[in-house]
Amino acid sequence: GLSEARERHSAVERALAVLKRSAPAKESLLKPQPGMTEKELFDERAAQAALQEAEEINEMDRRLNTIHAEETKLLAQKGTLAPWLSLDLPLDTQSTGQVVIQLGTLPVNVPFAQAEGTVLAAGDLSQLTLVSTDREQQYLLLVCHVSQSEAVLQAVKDLGWSRANLRDWSGTAADNTARLDKELEQLAQETAALEEKLSGMGDRRADLRRLA
Repeated sequence: GLSEARERHSAVERALAVLKRSAPAKESLLKPQPGMTEKELFDERAAQAALQEAEEINEMDRRLNTIHAEETKLLAQKGTLAPWLSLDLPLDTQSTGQVVIQLGTLPVNVPFAQAEGTVLAAGDLSQLTLVSTDREQQYLLLVCHVSQSEAVLQAVKDLGWSRANLRDWSGTAADNTARLDKELEQLAQETAALEEKLSGMGDRRADLRRLA
């Protein structure tokens, strides 16, 4: 029973902390603590109602934390896709029996013209296309005939080629980014609704303090 009481008390304190953050109240440090009558102290119905309010507040706070984690994940996925936005090719495009297709990166200190020349020297039935660059990497599309793939792939590996890990994606980077943006917008709307509801629950503070 003591353990359960401590759990309930902890839940109420968490709810009060959420309200302090989401619905702050201007209070004087010298304001005396409110008194309680014996009847109020042992009012089981009021206690259960306040405990239910605490659980409601804590559940909304848990959902906000879940949303934040989901937003972080989606933003990371957008970052993975960003270098490939201009590529009008589904990311799950597979090699065929005749053509090897790979997406990958090369260090930015390898001039693209040099990389392109190296690929053509290794196999004239090949093409290296620059998709984008950032401060560290060049993002590239490599296409070559299967008969020359071994030599071509070895040539780009010698330059620092690293195959992009995009096999779990289907569709173009732009299509996937648009979908992620829509999901982020929905999460933002849910966050705003929850925060607005929490900001209007400051009047529950007195009930929760009595329960605590």
